[in-house]
Amino acid sequence: MPRLPAPHWRSLLLALLLLAPALTAQPTRLDLQASDGTTVTIERDAYGVPHIAAETEAGVFFGQGFATAEDRLSQLADLMRVATGTYAAAYGPGPDSDGNGVGDYIDADRWVREMSYTAEERAAQFQMLAPPVRAMVEAYRDGINAYLDLVDTEPETYRPADFPGVKRWDTDKVMAVTQYVMRQFGQLGGDELTRQAELDDNGPEWFAANRPINDPTAPTTIAVSGTPGIPNAPTLPAAGRWAGLAATDALARLDAGRAALDRVRQQAGLAPTLGSFAVAASGSATTDGRALLLAAPQMGDPQLGVPNPALEFELIAPTYHAAGMTVPGIPGILIGRVANHAWTLTTGNTDNTDTFLAPTQGNRYRFDGAARAFERIPGEIAVAGAVAVPFEAVRTVHGPVYGVVTDEAATYAAAWRMTFWEREVQALEAFYAMARATNVDQFQTAVERMPMSFNVLYADRAGQIAYWHAGAYPDRAATVDPRLPALGDGTEEWQGLVPFAQQPQQRDPSSGFFVNWNNKPRADWDHGDHLPWTATPSNGFVRTYDGVAVLDAAVQARSPLDFTRLTEVYRVVQTNSTYPEYPGTYQQVIAFGETLGDDRAENLLPPGQSAFVSQTGVPSAHVADQWPLYLSAGEDGPVRLKPMAFAGAVATASEEAVLPETIDLGAAYPNPIRAGALLSIPVPRSANAASTFDLALYDVLGRRVVTLASDTQAADTITVRLDVAPGSYVVRLVDAERVVTQRIVVAR
Repeated sequence: MPRLPAPHWRSLLLALLLLAPALTAQPTRLDLQASDGTTVTIERDAYGVPHIAAETEAGVFFGQGFATAEDRLSQLADLMRVATGTYAAAYGPGPDSDGNGVGDYIDADRWVREMSYTAEERAAQFQMLAPPVRAMVEAYRDGINAYLDLVDTEPETYRPADFPGVKRWDTDKVMAVTQYVMRQFGQLGGDELTRQAELDDNGPEWFAANRPINDPTAPTTIAVSGTPGIPNAPTLPAAGRWAGLAATDALARLDAGRAALDRVRQQAGLAPTLGSFAVAASGSATTDGRALLLAAPQMGDPQLGVPNPALEFELIAPTYHAAGMTVPGIPGILIGRVANHAWTLTTGNTDNTDTFLAPTQGNRYRFDGAARAFERIPGEIAVAGAVAVPFEAVRTVHGPVYGVVTDEAATYAAAWRMTFWEREVQALEAFYAMARATNVDQFQTAVERMPMSFNVLYADRAGQIAYWHAGAYPDRAATVDPRLPALGDGTEEWQGLVPFAQQPQQRDPSSGFFVNWNNKPRADWDHGDHLPWTATPSNGFVRTYDGVAVLDAAVQARSPLDFTRLTEVYRVVQTNSTYPEYPGTYQQVIAFGETLGDDRAENLLPPGQSAFVSQTGVPSAHVADQWPLYLSAGEDGPVRLKPMAFAGAVATASEEAVLPETIDLGAAYPNPIRAGALLSIPVPRSANAASTFDLALYDVLGRRVVTLASDTQAADTITVRLDVAPGSYVVRLVDAERVVTQRIVVAR
């Protein structure tokens, strides 16, 4: 197995020494040396959330990779296997749920590999990323591998009970996981053959009424129509265009591939569904003039014993400081906050995948008046305990072929054309830029880089809110009905992509609110072949995302909003009779104040941050410590979240900043101060002026390091000098009325 350079071994030796006292307990503080030679500090709070501080971006993403492996190594490995189409290589063929004679795991691996990319293609896509994002991916990879080396050298301490083997990570795995997750939550459509079958079975009048391109009764996030988006196609489909298309085999293959992948997701305990809600309120709609943002990505019903699909971090570097959630295998922050703004995502639900039918000619297909060879990519699926299964991915100029269909005139290869083909990983650039933005215009520029279909909601310290329906969407040929297949001979090609300026977006609405639950963004925005915004109750099709009306009513009833009233929306979601749902896989509420110290931010990640269970069956303390908070949304009493820590400005050596000489109890953490600095603590006295107090410094293991002061005299403030070695400490003040603790960092 490849070995780490010497600097890595030094950091790992230090990690071993720090972790040794308790085999299954994560250390409160861990110092590592990143792959760029800089120092990384991982501090975990009371809920096990890593707050990672580093001198460089490479260092902070190295720490994120290490902490991800520490918390979710088995989940990380399974997500990688599903994303790369290698699940059967680890777990065998799997059950044959659909009776086709092939195990589910083989079916899922084949679907992933036929509809996605080779490792060589992902390597080329990686090189197209912006240099800072490439560096982020590489550092994250190195951090995962640093933990894997601990697993390799001391498996009895660091290998989870359900982790079958050590696999080194490379950039290809990060790329594959990113592509997989972005498609799962941001790819929509591709069901044109199903719509065509419905048209054939029921006729054009039924089809127009029950599968409309635009349902004007659907609730929207933007209350008024903006500039037109995708032009509406004719209400009635072209009569007989694809009438009698024989597509049974192609549809069966499409359904089987998707279903097998869903079964593997469920088996692996990965996010099985999509659906998210969000509320943004501007200062004009709140009790104190501060903007509020509620985030609730829904990626399956949280359950005890099942790791959350997401995990939480605070990442602190001189040029990147963000807190919030991501998914194992994806570096950075996907939903969260920075110093002066916050954002969240919900799945956009706009059709961004079309089926093109290319006429075949022998073993070729016709395009632009000439016969072309199919692109054929052979491969094999490794199967644990069995013989490898060969497969062949086939593509036209439009994309991967998933089946063959016929009509009276010809035979066609059915291929998916995706607006985001070979661009999924540009989402990393978008998320990176969202965290680096310093104003709403820069944030919008970041949103424009998002290739997948997402709704993005934003709020900032100035009291401003914004909404964008992000992603890339096709500008189809005028002859194409977006519900039905397009002819793939070159005569019905996309005219390009819809300009971002024409996509639904708005800032500071007059209502003061944006409310979204994966619903339609704007009244004129069309559905395509994707149906969740369509309601035809008389024929049994119930619009999926009318639940946004319940949310909107709850928000309006609580207006003007404050932090507590907005938090109650989680209870509305869980306990309402119309749309009973789980509150969210991740929950976050942020209220911006005038300054960072005035902010109020709370969040929740049920059942807990960690999923580590030792080989002797002992779980981490943070496997389910957030579960009681999660249950509060279905109980009487207040909805309970936990504090979402966000550090103040952090001085670092790379900034050549001067560390402060004084610090007050209650300063934002991390709060580096110079060794020998003064600690100032206000001490409100009780009526008994002679009441005593004790002030002491403790290390991260809870051992008393030094007594700072012990007083029986009346005093308003205690000032003591911190003559201690650099490191992380807890200040503990005990008096007659209270116990106060504060974590501090003492630097050189």
